[in-house]
Amino acid sequence: GVAAWWLRGAGEAPRNPRVLELLDEANDAIRRRYNSTLALERLERARALAPSDNGVRVFLASVLMARDRVEEASQHFRAVWDSGGAEAREASFLQQFVLSLHRLGRREELAEVWPRVVAVPGVRWRSPLQCPDLVDESLLDAAAPFPPLSSSGRVPQLLLEHRATIAHEFEAFRASAPDWDSDRYFRPNQDNDLVSGNEPRRWTEMLLLDKGQWDPRSCQLLP
Repeated sequence: GVAAWWLRGAGEAPRNPRVLELLDEANDAIRRRYNSTLALERLERARALAPSDNGVRVFLASVLMARDRVEEASQHFRAVWDSGGAEAREASFLQQFVLSLHRLGRREELAEVWPRVVAVPGVRWRSPLQCPDLVDESLLDAAAPFPPLSSSGRVPQLLLEHRATIAHEFEAFRASAPDWDSDRYFRPNQDNDLVSGNEPRRWTEMLLLDKGQWDPRSCQLLP
């Protein structure tokens, strides 16, 4: 279903049932059909019915970003930011707002809003160049962009130790599945802002672990 804050709307106000239907259809278009054109059409209709709904506006702006219509998206993000509504304090909104300013080269505007961005409760970012979903502040002090393998934890070391096996398993998977590079195995995953225009195949992933849960089918392919 649609993310909770899209469904609630600004100020927890109930939404027009038709607006909810359009949001749900847009969400389905993005998450299941990978069709940003359809999603955009539904969201523009929803905005026409609810022009003051910040949640609709943020959803619309995020799809505009995916279509590389950054200037239009930025106008919506800025309007939501200036409104001071609940959506303007959501980390996902702040990430995209900052990203839009980066893409447009609006350094002065970014410098103007950044102190207020990091003043939002729960935001622990230290640089507008890095705004991740989760921040472990214990890792930030004295951190290096590319730390040596010896201090990178066990996972990178395991990958290095077993790199030959991993490469062999992947080559075996490619040889056994004629459609190995289709969306049956590889698909966009929460990276719509990285997909230029309406070409989701330009950035895809095979998920082995998603939201803390292992995917049994993918793990069988690469044991």
